[in-house]
Amino acid sequence: MPPAKPGGVRPWVKVLAFGLVGWSLVCLLMAYTTHSDALRSGKPSSLWGLFQSYFPYFMPYLGFSLALHKVLAGPIRRHIAEPRVLLGMLAASFAFFYLPFLGFQALIRVFVIGDTFAEVWRRMGSVPVMLYVDDIMLVLVGFGVHYGSAFIQELLFKEQQRRVAESEALSMRVAFEHQRLVTLQAQLEPHFMFNALNAISALVRSEDRAGALQALSGLSDLLREALKASRQDWSSIASELAFIRQYLAIQQLRYGDRLKVGISGADSEDVLSVECPPLLLQPLIENSIRHDLDRHEGPSDIRLAFRVEGPWLTVTVANPVHRRVAANPGLGVGLCNVRERLQRTYGGAATFFSGLRGEDFVVELQLPGNPRG
Repeated sequence: MPPAKPGGVRPWVKVLAFGLVGWSLVCLLMAYTTHSDALRSGKPSSLWGLFQSYFPYFMPYLGFSLALHKVLAGPIRRHIAEPRVLLGMLAASFAFFYLPFLGFQALIRVFVIGDTFAEVWRRMGSVPVMLYVDDIMLVLVGFGVHYGSAFIQELLFKEQQRRVAESEALSMRVAFEHQRLVTLQAQLEPHFMFNALNAISALVRSEDRAGALQALSGLSDLLREALKASRQDWSSIASELAFIRQYLAIQQLRYGDRLKVGISGADSEDVLSVECPPLLLQPLIENSIRHDLDRHEGPSDIRLAFRVEGPWLTVTVANPVHRRVAANPGLGVGLCNVRERLQRTYGGAATFFSGLRGEDFVVELQLPGNPRG
């Protein structure tokens, strides 16, 4: 059970206040019932007088509420959902409250009303069973209210603990995935790592656990493919496109519907079967995102196109140039790495271009259709 907040009202004070109000209302209800019955039978009756005469009998119920709250606020709270605890507490309530309560009623009649013990004994024997049933029902009602309240509070507390544990677990998974990403810095643009983890962290903070788990699953798949690709010398355009689509799904977490990438010319086997160095195209898409979406609030207009020209495959990535906004700072490391990889892999057999064409910034690669032939 969570501790009371510093400076707040003590729990027993709240129980005392609510118990006093609640049992007073029950007392008033019983007095009103007796008062109405008396008026219907033509007997004189005073509602206030009946309330005053009944009220002392309800004081033990107030003590019962405080005692029950004290017990239920202790270590037993952790086991409150167990049937044996419920039955044990109910039996204890009758043994340690209801039976002494009958003795309390007898003492009131002796010391307040003036009856003798013999008269009290005869009276208790002649009291209709229904009156005892009323007392039993009051015990059950009081027990049910406090036990049910404690049960609900414990459920809410455990749910809060579960949410905290899930958030911590998700945070640990994000940290773990971040460590795995460190090993891929030579293949993946650092901005992608930051953006993906930042998007997933935002989901964790907003308690969108389903979205965060889905994003972590997607990120794990992406990392698995990246690690697999990093151990290979060659990939295919089909594999590169599958990786890019996984990458865009992660980026969608950050940009939402603003992220729009058009892919054309990738529907033929002549294109999909072309081999290239692994993880070659992702930095080009990352570069377009940084210099398009990161510089305005509207949707993107990123175009990825493939075109076969004889023995060559031309890959073009274009995005609009936003001349009225400040350029996105950066060293162009991703594009430099792509250029250097092409040079190391193909020598002079592949070409690389980056620059302005009209209103677009364009990166264009020309790759041999069968570099290992």
